[in-house]
Amino acid sequence: MTLLSSAHTAFVSFGWRQALQERAVMLVQLVTYTLLIAIFASVFLITPFYELPTSMVLNATIMIWYIIVTEVITFAGGGQNFHEIRGEILGGQFSASLQRPKSYFRMKIWTWVGANMIRASVFLAGGFALGLLFTHKIPYSVVQFLMLLLSVYIATLIYTVVYFMLALIEVWGPYARPAMWISQKCAFLLGGLILPLQLYPEWMQTVANFTPYPAMLNIPGKIAFDPNLTNMLSGFGVQIFWLATMIFVAIYVQHLAYRHILKRGY
Repeated sequence: MTLLSSAHTAFVSFGWRQALQERAVMLVQLVTYTLLIAIFASVFLITPFYELPTSMVLNATIMIWYIIVTEVITFAGGGQNFHEIRGEILGGQFSASLQRPKSYFRMKIWTWVGANMIRASVFLAGGFALGLLFTHKIPYSVVQFLMLLLSVYIATLIYTVVYFMLALIEVWGPYARPAMWISQKCAFLLGGLILPLQLYPEWMQTVANFTPYPAMLNIPGKIAFDPNLTNMLSGFGVQIFWLATMIFVAIYVQHLAYRHILKRGY
């Protein structure tokens, strides 16, 4: 158990170092994130939310903070991990991992646990600076803020595991990038990337809740306008469920990928 814990700690530490070495990449992404938030904030500040046919209390401040959070997750969720795994599949490193004693997925997920801590911290810091710039206030209590940090981090991990599964599709052929594109559109629509799912028709909310996308975006985002502690805790439960489910599915997909490689012979 001690050796296992030491190995996990080593992978987490490696993830920290890996993320810190990507400073130039994160800087470019942070500039892109800033421009994106500035555009949406400009739109939200002139939008008459009071005319929307909803019982929700919405205003520009809530919507700006909502999209700040959801975009933090999309940027910090490690889209570059998808390209890393896909590259290792094409380069033969994934096939070579069959000979290693440690699970390829376990090695990667613990590395990303560390990397996502750095990425999420950087983008959250940038997001809060932008939120203060555009709204002149922070709509979170101390409890909401702590819940937000945990919820965002769990969401980035779900995102990362989903990217891992999508990248593995490359084992069967050049289908990983189209699959990722489809997943990104599903996140936009079913996750509530720009507009909260609570504004969607009931039937569409029901459909969305059968997917992991609300756990990846809507649940962390809605903390800005739903401070109810019970709802936040139930949201964590949903996130943990989808994280565990995605990890189980990822391990199974990895098993299928290995079996396909062994059957194919290379």
